[in-house]
Amino acid sequence: MAGPNFRQAATRGPLSAVIVSIVLLLAACGSDTPGVMTPASSSAETPQQVLARVKADVAELRRLQFLEPVEAEYLSAQELNGYLFGMMGEEERGELRQLDEFLSILGLIEPDVDLVELYLALLSEGVLGAYDTEDGRLVVRLEGDTIGSEQELTLAHELTHALQQQHFDIESLLEDAAGDLDRGLAVSALAEGDATLLELRYLRANSLPLPDVPDTPVYDSAPKIIQELLLFPYAAGLQMLTLGFGEEDWSGINEAYRDPPRSTEQVIHPAKYLEGEAPLLVTLPDAGPTLGENWTPIYSSVGGEFLIRHHLGSQLGTRDASEAAAGWGGDAFVLYGDAGDGRVLLWAFQWDSTKDAAEFFDGYSELAGEEGGWIDTAAGDAFRRWNRPGRCLHLHRSADSVALIIAPSEELVAKLAPLLTE
Repeated sequence: MAGPNFRQAATRGPLSAVIVSIVLLLAACGSDTPGVMTPASSSAETPQQVLARVKADVAELRRLQFLEPVEAEYLSAQELNGYLFGMMGEEERGELRQLDEFLSILGLIEPDVDLVELYLALLSEGVLGAYDTEDGRLVVRLEGDTIGSEQELTLAHELTHALQQQHFDIESLLEDAAGDLDRGLAVSALAEGDATLLELRYLRANSLPLPDVPDTPVYDSAPKIIQELLLFPYAAGLQMLTLGFGEEDWSGINEAYRDPPRSTEQVIHPAKYLEGEAPLLVTLPDAGPTLGENWTPIYSSVGGEFLIRHHLGSQLGTRDASEAAAGWGGDAFVLYGDAGDGRVLLWAFQWDSTKDAAEFFDGYSELAGEEGGWIDTAAGDAFRRWNRPGRCLHLHRSADSVALIIAPSEELVAKLAPLLTE
């Protein structure tokens, strides 16, 4: 899984799009993969023999050699949960709490959702294995003594992460993206898309049966945006690499690590990555003096096309949301909090053209109109304002830029609006 993730770990779980992607690619790409046709694991093989065989296959399929030894540990579900929970320190929990606040003010999760507890529950339910990029530890979930196709595929996936770390230092790439939600998702998509593509090729080369799709009640009941955050690196990353480079172009994928995608826009639209269309830097003014000393910034980052698309898609149709989010150039947001439950969100967007800005403005206006409880209180050629108890939403457009403010009152919005619109 991925998302606001462990920066020192790459994980694989059935909650990702791995199983779905396998089915789709097997249907679309039915040809055999030449060069590697080793037998699937049998009861006669020891875990060490299975690991050695899978490592050899992964190295040949991925066309990279292991530079350092990699060993695997097989853990029960309870042991794996303990390991993963232990890796999730206060820094990671703090990041999840910040994301919780941001998604909550957007209405993408309910205020009573505890994202830390939900994420821990998702880990317990779905993670099959992990590779720690810091210490090189690889763990795989195994109940009993039989290593089946599920464990083989997990080994292939995690061994690919080991190759990525040994050759391209993906830990540093993720650290470079720290503080940028959108860029972090894009880098994760490169790594997970690569590992998922290798996993598919491994499955086909070895004629493994598809693992059973498990029951996932925690995932199934999670907010839609959380489901999408978990799926994105696997599904969109796989799509980016297959559309941008093709299944056979490992050299092109290797080069991508030297200049990884910088935005989810580049992942969603691989042509933008190949053309070098980098995101624009958007800055926000300091609202502290306007808000007063009781207010402090609690989270700032970049939303990106992926999050904007799914925010709009919570009320609009998928096609309309995608069209309204397309043409993204860059954005930045800051969420402020007071000593109590007061929250203020300032979000500035830069678009590729005035047409793109207008489409987003109209799409967001439709979003506010569709959400329950908002009352349209003011409108002009370039701005809209809505109110509901304890909340005011202000939207302003100027040429190819759009500004969004969410605050507890219309009076506070009126004080903040000049910071973003003048």
